Amino acid sequence: MDSADLRRSLEEERGTARDQLSAAWQLHITRIEEQLSTGWKDHLERVIEERFGGLAGRLEEALAQELEARWSDLRSRFRRLRESQSEAALYQTLLDDAGAICGRAALFLVDDQIMSKTPLASAPALLRAIESRETVVAEGSADELSPELAGFQGRTAFVPVVRGDKVVAVLCVGIDPAGAGLSGLELLAMLAGVTLEARAAVTPPQAPELPPEEREIHSRAQRFARVQVAQMRLYQAQAVRTGRAQHDLYSALSREIDAARDAFRIEFVAPCASMADYLHQELILTLANDDPSLLGPAYPGPLV
Repeated sequence: MDSADLRRSLEEERGTARDQLSAAWQLHITRIEEQLSTGWKDHLERVIEERFGGLAGRLEEALAQELEARWSDLRSRFRRLRESQSEAALYQTLLDDAGAICGRAALFLVDDQIMSKTPLASAPALLRAIESRETVVAEGSADELSPELAGFQGRTAFVPVVRGDKVVAVLCVGIDPAGAGLSGLELLAMLAGVTLEARAAVTPPQAPELPPEEREIHSRAQRFARVQVAQMRLYQAQAVRTGRAQHDLYSALSREIDAARDAFRIEFVAPCASMADYLHQELILTLANDDPSLLGPAYPGPLV
């Protein structure tokens, strides 16, 4: 295997692991709603076991100690993100927490750049972070940073916030030569992206005449859909990657998708006339990265 093939293979594995972690967090968010607050650790342990195989045993003790030491702080920061009342508030929380970690931080929204007027073309390092969806570390030279970022002297990291498969914001932070705090910032940005992705999910109909018991079944149906699809992304990572690459997720995951559809039909569609197909919508949003064509020509379509 030449160096280009090796690099490509490593990038694919990295993307798969990131998708699995995102799915694990999605499961955790959903189960928090059901007061099952321990799920995330279990899912993360399974990701480590699957991705690193024989290394898991040697890493387990060190990882457990690290998780235990940082869990309380991480949980607090994640709670602040989840409880933000709007996207603007979430971004402000992200910026505040990043500043608390590194001291110097700026946030750039990729679509409308609400918080900055920096022309993207004048900051090559920022552009690379957006295009690669990976953290980019620049040394603070004029060739890498725009005039608006001139105050970030020394090493500067650009950490993308990814919602689904799209970079929606980039954190710009000053870091010390050893890169202390960078892994925490990357995890914080990932949590922000997962939170934004969860909020992008459709909400149940809010018609005034909808009885409370129907509103409850709609909420349960949404949680069911999120859990089913997150489990596919987490436990069938290779099939997901293959299905996306071949634009045929249904063929790659037909057993799992059909089982979820049957359960959704029996538990939610049959007893509730107002039910929407939240499973279909979640399959498109997070499994197919908001691209219905990735589900493939054999996909049966929505249940209702």
